Amino acid sequence: MPQNSLAKFIQLSTLGYTSLLTLFSLAPSGESIEIEWDYYLVPSLQNFLHVPAYTFFFLLMVLTLVVMRSPDIHLTDLRQPLETISMRTKISIGLFCAFYGMILELLQQIVPGRSASILDVMANSGGVLFGYLLLAWWQRMV
Repeated sequence: MPQNSLAKFIQLSTLGYTSLLTLFSLAPSGESIEIEWDYYLVPSLQNFLHVPAYTFFFLLMVLTLVVMRSPDIHLTDLRQPLETISMRTKISIGLFCAFYGMILELLQQIVPGRSASILDVMANSGGVLFGYLLLAWWQRMV
């Protein structure tokens, strides 16, 4: 069954976003690195950015599941396919996203200038939870 261009775009976007999330999470930081990508971000802003990053990650993963199940879907027809995704599946996606964030945090232990932080794990998980709640709210409103 051929997929429409929207489904391909969403799947490629998910792959690209996951790659960027991984790259930024595991990029070296500190004085020993020539380009300090996080130099201009104050630590509190860095910590806060975990929440929207993982909210978007969760929502993008759910949207990817929707287009994988219904490849000919259009953005205006999302309500019905979203209703077919069970709460258990959404929770599984949320747990995957939170676990992925936790693994990235643990891997930061071996990256120069980086360290694992329980606060970052909590912010990642909070972002996933916010995404879940946002999706539930949107489904009720539409």
